[in-house]
Amino acid sequence: MKSKLILVCAVVAISLCLFACLPTPKQVVEYTLTMAVTGNGTTTPAVGDHIYLANTVVNITATPDAGWEFVNWTGDVADPNSTTTTVTVDTDKTVTANFQVSVAVSCDDFMKQQHISQEVEVAVDGSLTVTLCSNPTTGFMWSETAEISDQTVLQQTSHSFVPPEEAGIVGAAGQEIWTFKALKEGTSTISMEYSRPWEGGEKGEWTFVLTVTVK
Repeated sequence: MKSKLILVCAVVAISLCLFACLPTPKQVVEYTLTMAVTGNGTTTPAVGDHIYLANTVVNITATPDAGWEFVNWTGDVADPNSTTTTVTVDTDKTVTANFQVSVAVSCDDFMKQQHISQEVEVAVDGSLTVTLCSNPTTGFMWSETAEISDQTVLQQTSHSFVPPEEAGIVGAAGQEIWTFKALKEGTSTISMEYSRPWEGGEKGEWTFVLTVTVK
């Protein structure tokens, strides 16, 4: 009986030793990547929570809806200004794709109709870009500052000229771009004229009027 007890104790001791010598299983670490948007558009992965193993590099893409454009990403991403970029999930993270309302009128549009009016809706604190065909080599240009009927509703924040891709081609058209900020609820109009600004120059060759409703 005593020998059996000794044998049992020996087996138990050996088992405990073998168990203690086994490598400790590695703990699986996972984090949550939360995708979000402001404005109208979609993301890949889709909006919502996604679980990844720690240090996974995730490809993300932002796609604006019709009439909207991508602005940037907010959050810890590799390139905040690119529609396609990556994020390393080394902790719980939230990444937001920001979109804004975009209105664009081409030279072809103005050739068909010299005086164009449109309407658009923007959320309070949202932004809006207006892009119009422009060819300063002809002497015509849009006014840098747009005429805004109610500046308590809308505020112009920037203006720039983008030269044509066909650099060096005389007479090629570029684009002028204005950005506006929606300040409060209401309705305001943005009016622009395409003219030769010197005395005696043609005025209002093209006109563009945008009625903006801020909600």
